[in-house]
Amino acid sequence: MSTPELLSLEEFFGPPVRSGAAISPDGEKIAFLAPWENRLNVWVQDLAADASTETEARCLTADDARSVLNFRWTDDPRWLLYMQDFGGDENHHVYRIDLSDPDAPAVDLTPFPGARAMGLEPARGRKGVYTVLLNARSTAELDLYEIDIASGDITMIGKSPGQGQNLMPGVDGELFVFAVTPEGNFDVSVRGKSGPARQIKLFDGADYPMGINPTQITPDGTGMWMGSTRDKDLTYLVRVDLETGEETVVDFHPTLELDGARRALEQTSSPLICDSKTGELLARMHRSTDGVAVSLVVRLRVECGRG
Repeated sequence: MSTPELLSLEEFFGPPVRSGAAISPDGEKIAFLAPWENRLNVWVQDLAADASTETEARCLTADDARSVLNFRWTDDPRWLLYMQDFGGDENHHVYRIDLSDPDAPAVDLTPFPGARAMGLEPARGRKGVYTVLLNARSTAELDLYEIDIASGDITMIGKSPGQGQNLMPGVDGELFVFAVTPEGNFDVSVRGKSGPARQIKLFDGADYPMGINPTQITPDGTGMWMGSTRDKDLTYLVRVDLETGEETVVDFHPTLELDGARRALEQTSSPLICDSKTGELLARMHRSTDGVAVSLVVRLRVECGRG
């Protein structure tokens, strides 16, 4: 048996040829990450009607200082969004690319110097609108904003209750509050359009040393998908009932864990893969715990998030 060819350090640690491919909403283009000047950038390529014909890809971001790791299509195939920081300062901003004007520069939709954007998500039931957490008002607090992608208008819709407390929008205008208590536990509550906040559940911080990741409201608005490590060494997926706080296991893999904490830290896509129109949970991303950056996609069938 012959000895396998050794890889050079440059090849081993180098960027992938292509990764993170996503087809546009109209099915006419595909965007992906690929190297440009040895840094990952966003590229786009037309999908030819004839499968035997390959069109030329073009680079959209052309950043030779830092790799772009997070991009997404909007519901309008004219716009593509990506997140990028400034020379490694980790203060990511949200940028918009206009595919109808190849010569137009990317537009910073969060143009606040020194601010950091996190948790970019489409607003439920509102086309062309996204929500994002941003510490523009106070560097120690993340407020919740809405961004109109076409106009670039940005509006605060939820002020942070305080340091260490984050907001997440619900499906009917309510806001969910994630707070770290003085004891190191995680308190999850909901705040309606009027009246005081109502606690949903208190999670023991000892069970969540890396925090709770991911967190996502189910399509019907009655539950929340969460990554849990309660009583187990591996992160698995649960559903928390938003009315009773009851916790139900949705899925658990015996040897792999839900890839939530790493993706939250790197601000890449959620490990939960959902239908872009219905929100139905289709699959989840898992990874090994030995430090090898290999993820698996395991298909699920979940009805309205109830397991």
